[in-house]
Amino acid sequence: MSKNKKKKEKEFNGNQVVEELLEKLIKKVLKKINSKDYQPKVSDALKAIQLKHKLKRTSEAEKIFWELIEKIRKEELKRLNN
Repeated sequence: MSKNKKKKEKEFNGNQVVEELLEKLIKKVLKKINSKDYQPKVSDALKAIQLKHKLKRTSEAEKIFWELIEKIRKEELKRLNN
């Protein structure tokens, strides 16, 4: 397996772990809200939403980046082989 592929998988797994952590935190906060033990502020909710969207945008941008890198790599290999 190439270094780039390993790095890409590691970054993807890292984002996946962060996303799973955020989901767990959201569930935990929702549980507290439902039990009336916790009175959230609007800023808390907004921050959670912002973090989730930021993670999603980063993942999508990263995916596009690696697709472009792969396309360029294939074009260069084709050019070198000709």
